[in-house]
Amino acid sequence: MHRNEVTLVGRLSKPPRRKELPSGDVMTMWGLAVRRPAEHPSGKKADGIACVTFDAEVGAQVAGWRVDDVVTVEGALHQRYRGGAGGGVSTYEVEVRRANRLRARDPGRRGTAVTASDGSASGDGSAAGDGSAGGEGSAGGEGSPGRDTPAGRDAAEGGEGRV
Repeated sequence: MHRNEVTLVGRLSKPPRRKELPSGDVMTMWGLAVRRPAEHPSGKKADGIACVTFDAEVGAQVAGWRVDDVVTVEGALHQRYRGGAGGGVSTYEVEVRRANRLRARDPGRRGTAVTASDGSASGDGSAAGDGSAGGEGSAGGEGSPGRDTPAGRDAAEGGEGRV
């Protein structure tokens, strides 16, 4: 039996952004940085992962999230292909069906989380101690990120393309 189920816990690395598509559907996008084990052979500290939802309730819930909040998402991994002037681009993203903020970031101090309304303990929730998502200019997929992913928008706007 085939299954496509993803559960991630990480640090919000790109703020949620709503986008209306030509079809009229509304998509909410954000970036998540998820730590790798310290002994991972690549030496990378974290992966930047593009997250999207087309669910209005989930979109409204994540709209209040801020960069460095510690969150959990559940959904499915999807590949998206976008054609372009220089050829097509293939990206991967998690289409989220359920999301929760575990800890909100203390606005006064980097590296300090405050207790969430559910009573979870506070602590450092950053995915990478250096503040990066550890990405190589991608949103967790192969090739260059598409313009409709958080990393692709950042790269298209002259940023580093990190999620």
